[in-house]
Amino acid sequence: MRNILAFILFVFLAIDSNAQITFQKIYAQPDSGSNFQAYDSKATPDGGYILGGLASEGTTNVLHPFIMKVNCKGETQWYQLFGTTQSISNVHHKVIVTQDSNYILMSNLGVNTNYNGFVVKVDPTGNVLWQKLLNLSAGNDVVSDIIETSTGHLLLTGSIKSTPDVGVIKLNADGTLVWNKTFGNSLDYDEGSAIIEMNDGSYLITGRYVSMGTFNAFLLKTDTSGVKQWFKCYGDTLQHMWGFDIKELGNGDIVMAGYNTLLKPSYQSYGDNFVMRLNNVGDTLWSKIFYGTPDQFENVSSIEIDPQGNFILGVATASYPTAGFVPNKHAIMKFSPIGNLLLAKTYNGGSSHYARLAKAMDGGYILSGFSTLYTGPVGFNTLLMKLDENLNSGCFETDVTALTVVSSKNFRITQPIPLLGASGGSIDNITTYSTQVEDSVLCQSFPLLVAGYTYSDTCLSSTTHFVADTSGISYWHWDFGDIGTSDTSLSSTTSYTYPTTGNYTVTLIVGNGCEYDTTTQVVTIFNPSQAIMLGPDTVKCKDSLLTIGINTGATSYLWNTGDTTATIQVSQAGTYILTADFASCGLMSDTIIVYEKECFPNSIPSDPTIVKCEVLLPNAFSPNGDGLNDVLKPILKTGMYGFEFVQFELFNRWGKKIFSSNNPNDAWDGKFNGEEQPTDSYYFYIRYRCNGDMKIVKGDVVLIR
Repeated sequence: MRNILAFILFVFLAIDSNAQITFQKIYAQPDSGSNFQAYDSKATPDGGYILGGLASEGTTNVLHPFIMKVNCKGETQWYQLFGTTQSISNVHHKVIVTQDSNYILMSNLGVNTNYNGFVVKVDPTGNVLWQKLLNLSAGNDVVSDIIETSTGHLLLTGSIKSTPDVGVIKLNADGTLVWNKTFGNSLDYDEGSAIIEMNDGSYLITGRYVSMGTFNAFLLKTDTSGVKQWFKCYGDTLQHMWGFDIKELGNGDIVMAGYNTLLKPSYQSYGDNFVMRLNNVGDTLWSKIFYGTPDQFENVSSIEIDPQGNFILGVATASYPTAGFVPNKHAIMKFSPIGNLLLAKTYNGGSSHYARLAKAMDGGYILSGFSTLYTGPVGFNTLLMKLDENLNSGCFETDVTALTVVSSKNFRITQPIPLLGASGGSIDNITTYSTQVEDSVLCQSFPLLVAGYTYSDTCLSSTTHFVADTSGISYWHWDFGDIGTSDTSLSSTTSYTYPTTGNYTVTLIVGNGCEYDTTTQVVTIFNPSQAIMLGPDTVKCKDSLLTIGINTGATSYLWNTGDTTATIQVSQAGTYILTADFASCGLMSDTIIVYEKECFPNSIPSDPTIVKCEVLLPNAFSPNGDGLNDVLKPILKTGMYGFEFVQFELFNRWGKKIFSSNNPNDAWDGKFNGEEQPTDSYYFYIRYRCNGDMKIVKGDVVLIR
C-alpha cells in the first residue's frame, strides 16, 4: 500500500497501470491418481473466481461436486464438497454469483441413469446457506444450466425423466420448487443445455431436440410461468446440431453456438463448431460453421460479448496440430458482429477438456476445464487460465487463425409441437465432505497495482468529475473529502458536487481482488469570481516593476495590455484589466489600479526597487500550557511596503487540513475540532506576496506533547 500526498491546485494526471493479471494454474488433490475436474468458473465481485466441478475420493470412482474460491492471482482460498455422484453423464456443473453476493453451485447427485439435480448456496467465505436435491420425475433427471432472474428466482434447464424431455425449472431464492415444466417428444431424447432471461423478462432455452429424424438445435421461448411463446428447431435430416450456449444482444438479437455435423456425411461423424445470429423471434440472420485443420471433433461451449460487440467463443477442440497422444485442448475464437473470423487461439497443448469461458472483473477473461497433461497415466487436474482483454494468457498458446476454416451451409427450420408436462419437488440435502487441494503455476504475470485518476470542473457552480484508471482493477472506493457527508462512490467514473469553496482531501482506494493501493490528493474547489481577484488597488515606487495577476489555474488569460499570461509585470501607473476563461465556469474579469509614488531611503531599503520580505515558522512547538511555545504562528520579517500575507495552512500526515488562516496573527493551538492532535510531524504551507510576486514557504513542523 502506498499513500501519495500531493498539494495541487488543478488536475493530477493519471498513472497508467500497465497490463492486466494473467496466469495459467493447475489444481489437484495430493493423490496423483485422483480426479479434480472443473466444469465451470465465474468472476466474483472481489476480483477473484469461483469454480465448480467434481472431486474424487482418492483414486476411487466415488466423486463429489465441489465449489472452490480462488483470489485474483488464482490462489486457493476455500473449497467445499457435497453429496455422492458419478462423472458419467454428469458434466453440466455450473456456478453463479447471486445478487446478494453469495455463490450457487448446480450439479447432479446419484449414478448414471438415476440422477437428481442438486443446488447448493454458500456465502463468500464458503459457509453453506442451504442445499437442495431436486426430485423432478420418477426417472433420471439431469440439470445442465442455472441462472438467477431479475426477480431473485433461480431458473434451470436440463433433461427430465428417463426418456428425457427438455426441462425448465423455477426455484425460489431458498431453493424450494416453484414449478417444473417439460417439453419433448414421446420416447425421444430431448435436452436443455443453456437458459437465459431476456430483456423483456421472458426465458430462452437452447439444447437439442429430435426433429427431422435426429437431433436439432432448438430455441424455446417461454413467459415467466413457463408457458411456451415460440419454439424452433435448426438442422437437417440425418444430421446432428446441438445448441450449447445463447446470449441476447442489446437490440434483442440472439446469438446461439454449439456443435453440428452439417458439413459431414451424417450425424455419426465428427462435429464442427457453429455460431449463428438470429432476430428476436428466431429467424436466422447469418450462420457460420468453423473448424481447425487437421479436422477432428470440436464444439463451442460458451459465448461472451466483448465491449466492441464481437462474439468471444470458448471452444473444446481436438483439431489443429498437437504434440502427444491426446489432442483435446482449449481454444477461443473471436467473430465480428457480422460473422467474420477475427482471431483463433489454442491453449495448453493438449489433453485438456470441457473448456468454459467467462468474463473477468478487470475486462479480461477466464478459461477453465481440466487436463491429464500434468498428471500420471490416470487422473485429472483442474486447469484455470486468466487471459487479458486481448486473450493472452502468457504461455502455452498458439495463434491458429490461419488454420481455421470458416464455411456455411443451408439448414432447415422446423416448428414441432412439443408434449408438455409438469411435476417435481425439492428436499433438503445435508451432506458435505472434505479434501486437500494443491495448486501449481504454469505461468503468471502480476503487474504493479497503481491508484491513479484525473479530475475536472473544479468550479463551485459545477459538478466535479473523477475518472480512475481501470486496467487490471476490479474495485474502486472514493472518499471526496466532504466532512460530515456520505460522499463515497464505488464506480471507476464518478462525480461529486461540492457545497462550498475550499480544499478537499480526495482519497481513492483501488484493488484487484488480492492487493490494494491508495492515493490521496487535495482538490481545490474555487469560485472564479473570487479566484480572479487581483486584490486592492496598490501603490508602486517610481522606476520599479510590480507583478500583478492571479495564481489560480484558468484555461486562458487576456489583459487589456494584450498579454496572455496569468501574471504580468507593470512599470508604470495605470488601470489593468484581466479576463480569464475558467472553462465550465465561464469568463471572469477583474480590474486593479496601480498608483506611483516617490520612495525615500528612510522609508524603504536603499535600493528602491527591492523590499525585503521573509516569513519564518518554528520547526517545533509544545502546546502543553507551560507558557513556552504553546502556539504556532508565522514570524514576519519585513517592512511595511510591498508585503501582503495571503494564507497559512497546516495538514496532518494523511493530507487532512487541520488549520487555515489568512491573518498572520492567528495561531494554531494544536487542536482540530476541539480535539488535541497527537505528537507527529505536520506539513505547513504559507503564501505571501512580496513586491507583487507570490512567494511560498513550506515544510514540516513537529508537535511535541
